[in-house]
Amino acid sequence: MVLNSPWECLFLVGAEWLICAATRYIGRKARRRVTLNANRDVWRFGAVLTAAATRFLSFVTCRIGGCVFGARDPPSYRSLLWRYLLSSNQASTSQVVLAVEHGGTNPKVDVIDGGGASRLPSGPMPLDLPQFERTREGIASPTKLPAATIEALREQVAPLLSEHRPSALGYSFAGPVTADGIVKSAPNIWGPQVRSVPYARMLRDALGMPVAMGNDMWAAANDIMAHGLAAGLPDVRTFCVITVSSGVGSKVVLDGRVHLGVSGVAGEIGHMPILLPTEAIPGHRCGCGAPSCVEAGASGNANAYRARYYAKAFREEHRYTRSRELMEQVAAIGLNPGPHLSRNIMEINALICDAARRGDQFALDVVSSTLRPLARAVACVEAEFNVRNYYFIGGFALALGEGLLLPVLRQHLAEMTGSTYEDLANLGRVYRVEEQTWGLRGVAAAAHSLLSPQ
Repeated sequence: MVLNSPWECLFLVGAEWLICAATRYIGRKARRRVTLNANRDVWRFGAVLTAAATRFLSFVTCRIGGCVFGARDPPSYRSLLWRYLLSSNQASTSQVVLAVEHGGTNPKVDVIDGGGASRLPSGPMPLDLPQFERTREGIASPTKLPAATIEALREQVAPLLSEHRPSALGYSFAGPVTADGIVKSAPNIWGPQVRSVPYARMLRDALGMPVAMGNDMWAAANDIMAHGLAAGLPDVRTFCVITVSSGVGSKVVLDGRVHLGVSGVAGEIGHMPILLPTEAIPGHRCGCGAPSCVEAGASGNANAYRARYYAKAFREEHRYTRSRELMEQVAAIGLNPGPHLSRNIMEINALICDAARRGDQFALDVVSSTLRPLARAVACVEAEFNVRNYYFIGGFALALGEGLLLPVLRQHLAEMTGSTYEDLANLGRVYRVEEQTWGLRGVAAAAHSLLSPQ
């Protein structure tokens, strides 16, 4: 390879002279203004090191020519000065972390850089981890499941550790997790007997790296704090993130910190016992067994059960004359426990959401009844924390979309709180993330914060 041009050589020498002059000026200022202590030595060392490095690089560049940067690089990046200016940004994205999303159904792992991008060519990798309902051979009791989970995790991520050398671990767990990484309970993962597991410490000891850990809503909150501004959200320091999916979950963020409370369940609206008797769905309860939790009346699952109940109970209502075909379709879909239950719930909700967007009165009434207890929970959060930004995630929230979810929610809030509809115009947003990767991106953002604390 040959030198790109004599002008580039001249420019590099000039850049080297300017940098050296700047470092000598900094050194003089440091000697004048800083007393004889460690700070002065740092300034001197930095000045000498920078001068020596720039002299050496300029000499090598001029003598060897294109070998330093290579002919493949874009012309605008060939000079030493531009490489120097861009090096800090490249360094910030080169450090990677391991991100694990440990849910009850499809646990997965990814390697994510500082910009939130996956380093795995095919995206997140599925994990096969022990679970209470399908305990593996060799695990004597459910109390051994946490240790067995870590052992299985270590075996499956070993190739990623070897190839990518992540600097930290971010871990999202389906259950209440305290600020210091203690899993308070995990009935769906490890069974009802397993409680108060110091899981973050166990992970740290097993993998030899710092660990940031919380539940799925903690992960979502961290993702919004890291990437929400780029997605157009107005405030990423004080907000409430709410998932409306098969269940209802939430987290409150105050001044850039996720509010966890003593047991890691602060800010969770799903189990607020504020469902009115008139809003309860006969035969349907919350996943925890209680009849009056918000989740029992405002989740995606609740919407499907409510739609089917209404379709049978009000099929002779005159106001639903034009909705008879829809009501018959919904009533014909079974919701009995079994392998097809989740698919049937999704089918009913798809019918209701599509019809509601077309203005069908029956579908609009179902959605309105589902969102009323959710609005009451939002009003409670507003009264307690004075939060004015609510970001919605989860399958059912996305299915409704901003055009259906937010107007109905604001109408209920206006009726409950006395606020005008105009006061609530900017209340919420639906936070859409491609392929629903906010969990992995969120734990990765938390892990990166361990490496470069603000």
